[in-house]
Amino acid sequence: MFSTGERGISGFEADSPDSSGLAPRYHSPNESTIPHLAARLGVENPIVLSITSTPIDVQSVTDAVRDVRAGAVVLFLGTVREFTGELRTSSLDYEAFEEMALASLRQITDEAVERWSLVKSAVVHRTGSLELGDIAVAVAVSSAHRGPAFEAGQWIMDTIKKQTPIWKKEIYADGRTEWIHPEGGETHSSSSATNVITASTEGSE
Repeated sequence: MFSTGERGISGFEADSPDSSGLAPRYHSPNESTIPHLAARLGVENPIVLSITSTPIDVQSVTDAVRDVRAGAVVLFLGTVREFTGELRTSSLDYEAFEEMALASLRQITDEAVERWSLVKSAVVHRTGSLELGDIAVAVAVSSAHRGPAFEAGQWIMDTIKKQTPIWKKEIYADGRTEWIHPEGGETHSSSSATNVITASTEGSE
């Protein structure tokens, strides 16, 4: 789906060469392989991107951005919270158009690397059903100093929320459901009651 570019996407692991013998194919790796991919692919400043239906390995995401050139590593975890205002969440479902979502994540992380001179960056986002307390997204960055790392990490997460095509379904404790779209778009509620549900697009991260 993607090949390595100037910095490459080390979130995709190389298979054997294709029939042309010119380029490897790529697929989403198990997170435990992430720290080793950059060396195997010969990428100096890797950008690790992954959309996964399995639990996020926080240590692996952090290790993916560790580097002797970096004096700061910042990790953000978006987790499923119980309350949004007075609305009580019981679980969340995430869906993504994977190819478009990965392209969006690549654009965002590329820009962050350029703006803040990041050493490495990684974004891993869950899909599927998540329970309270589960990790929905992990964003990790490293840089020479802490200021750019904090700024870049927040900007990456804020921008993902605004424009990456990943949709969240809130499942409330009273049985009602609501889809939350990127960019604060319209929401679609399902309820046997007459109440109109309005939830913050800040979601559960």
